[in-house]
Amino acid sequence: MEFPDVSYEMQYQILDSMFSQYPNKEFTIRLFDITDDKKPVWFSKNHSNNLYSSRGIDLMLEPINYLRLQHQIEAILDLSKKYNVSILIPFVNNYKVIYAVKDLIEKENKSNRIKVGVMIETVAAALEINEIINIVDFISIGTNDLVQSYFGIDRRNIDDIARVNVNSSSFLEFIKMIYSKSKGTKLRICGQLPIVPNMIEKLVQIGYNDYTVNPYWIPFLRWSINNNNNTNILSDC
Repeated sequence: MEFPDVSYEMQYQILDSMFSQYPNKEFTIRLFDITDDKKPVWFSKNHSNNLYSSRGIDLMLEPINYLRLQHQIEAILDLSKKYNVSILIPFVNNYKVIYAVKDLIEKENKSNRIKVGVMIETVAAALEINEIINIVDFISIGTNDLVQSYFGIDRRNIDDIARVNVNSSSFLEFIKMIYSKSKGTKLRICGQLPIVPNMIEKLVQIGYNDYTVNPYWIPFLRWSINNNNNTNILSDC
């Protein structure tokens, strides 16, 4: 069965057209990450409306979506022969699913090794960090979903967001724990956490020095870091 909406050819052409504009850059491609506010047209209506019960890589490993995931990985692997490309596995809840994805990668990729990383977006994943660091090349901490998981809120609900204090000592200790257990593994912060007032300074003090942010946040973050006499970690952005 073929899926022309996410065929190998379509994935390859779209990515190649973007990569070719910056051939000497490093690219990280996140595998399909379907959420309740990001549903593609091919997403089956038979799935539960509660995508937190099955989302991220778990959802794509289900039989109904597996071939789409395979097409995407095949396209990325072929592009890795031309460009510096890494694969990012989204919304990992159990380190064992990483093996399932790496098995698929190795099945399709016999000639060259590609770097594989994971998104840490739940408390469950964070608590398995000791196992995860042994089987991946890098880790991206998805702070938007991680805050939701840690505080047990719905981040789409403005009232829930208003009650969250990410500057609390308990949450900061949690972030420190992730960093300390990940030493030796390339680690980056992704999401909106760094733009919370006074947060970027605390993250830098903990040791985080790699951030994935929207471009329009860079001037603010650079100013915040430089005005606190910290290393100019955003100088190359």
